[in-house]
Amino acid sequence: MSSFREQIRAAIGAHGMWKARLRSAIDSGQSDLSVGGTRVDDRCDFGKWLYGDGRKGFASPQDWETIRGLHADFHVQAARVLELALSGHRAEAEKAMGIGGGFSRASSALVTALTRLESQAA
Repeated sequence: MSSFREQIRAAIGAHGMWKARLRSAIDSGQSDLSVGGTRVDDRCDFGKWLYGDGRKGFASPQDWETIRGLHADFHVQAARVLELALSGHRAEAEKAMGIGGGFSRASSALVTALTRLESQAA
């Protein structure tokens, strides 16, 4: 079983991979991901851990809720980019992924919070 810190580190890496997957969808107009599946935040490995055993590792319920909310928003924004990419709205998808776009903001907020959490973990 991985430590709390290792799970957080893995989540940071895994969520970084989303950018590449979404970039591929924008470039090709295709993806093996579904919009609905992407929107749900409890199906990825981190989400399963977060809603399961990971919940016990948080210092407070507020810390868990903060990460849960940021993670859920990340998935909503990723699904939005995917939906735009798959429906041929490439420019809008690019904008959502760009600096200041919804995906970019959600990703940055989640990674910042996870990094802070990792540094505080024993």
